[in-house]
Amino acid sequence: MGGKKYVHIIRYHQHEQVLNIEHQEEITFGEKDRCPQVRLQNDPMVIKMDVANYLVHKVLVDNDSSIEIIFSSVVKKMDLGELKLRPVNTPLVGFSGSEVLSEGTIDLPVSIGKEPTRRTCMIQFLVVDSLFVYNVVLGRLGLNMI
Repeated sequence: MGGKKYVHIIRYHQHEQVLNIEHQEEITFGEKDRCPQVRLQNDPMVIKMDVANYLVHKVLVDNDSSIEIIFSSVVKKMDLGELKLRPVNTPLVGFSGSEVLSEGTIDLPVSIGKEPTRRTCMIQFLVVDSLFVYNVVLGRLGLNMI
């Protein structure tokens, strides 16, 4: 076989590729959704979501955070049974410069939204024993996964 025939076969197969793109409903915001006070506020985005089939309130969406955090008090309240946390040797450093040691990491299923647009995925959380106003911090990776 000559080289021209192989090139023709390769080009033929390249044209057969089909993309399977699932249609998703668009989420849009218009004038009717605008609240006059919003321009003056700079409040954090706080949501609720299902974590391991428990509805968790006070989830801080923090797109500046590179990790997802769940606090050990929340995990204890979930009563997930005997958990094996994977150890982490690197401390968590906050914006004040203080270091907090984590108890380890755990993968938990997270669901957000309502059917038919509900999304569920496994997210790796850093479990931290610390006092905080929120129950979970959803960082960039978790936000992009959902």
